[in-house]
Amino acid sequence: MDWDAAGPGRPPLLDFLHLWHMGRHKVGDLDWGPTIVSDLLPWARAGGDDVVRSFAGRIGIDVTPARLEALVTAYWLARVAYQLTRYADRAERTVWKTQNVDVVLEALESGT
Repeated sequence: MDWDAAGPGRPPLLDFLHLWHMGRHKVGDLDWGPTIVSDLLPWARAGGDDVVRSFAGRIGIDVTPARLEALVTAYWLARVAYQLTRYADRAERTVWKTQNVDVVLEALESGT
């Protein structure tokens, strides 16, 4: 669990999404953007799974595909902000930006 990236006052399910995502992938510096596109976004657009629906129901959230995609987008934005805050060099690394920002923006924009 990435406790230093967790926090109160954030949209519901962001920490759940991080746990789900990191539990499926051992992502490195350049891998988390592509795995969001290849795995997490399609999962959200398909309505998630029984685990997220059960958890969301317990905290009073109805998880529709559109809501899950919005939460994945919020999760991705939180991760970008976290990475840029913790590692100042990220903003200047073209490959990092391409892999973790541009790739995800393109997928969100195109709906793929």
